[in-house]
Amino acid sequence: MVMYINESTNSRAYRYKQDKLYDFFEWYHFGAVHVVTERDTFVLLDLMKVYNPYQFITYSIKEFDCSPTMICEFIFKIIDMDIVFTSYKESSLYFCKASKFEVYPKVFEIFRKDIPKSSDIIF
Repeated sequence: MVMYINESTNSRAYRYKQDKLYDFFEWYHFGAVHVVTERDTFVLLDLMKVYNPYQFITYSIKEFDCSPTMICEFIFKIIDMDIVFTSYKESSLYFCKASKFEVYPKVFEIFRKDIPKSSDIIF
């Protein structure tokens, strides 16, 4: 299993997120757990080839420093490597090969909620 945390390893936020993720999957993880903090999705994909995990888990999908489209493409590549993608904070995000066509709608729905409506904007 690979656990992704987008924080400095010496920070309090890192330890908090790491504890939450360990509590979340302690009931069903098997084998080694590798924690990665790399922010480049291309490097993350290379790490997946090295670690060959069965699951990729992140604290939140919003921790990736890229657009929703790039996040979806990253998830597609993870799924194509036969790795299950899971997000702790957005519990509806659990993707495997069988749910590949749900990636775009679910990811964009999460980011759409952050876009202010035109009626909310003050000119």
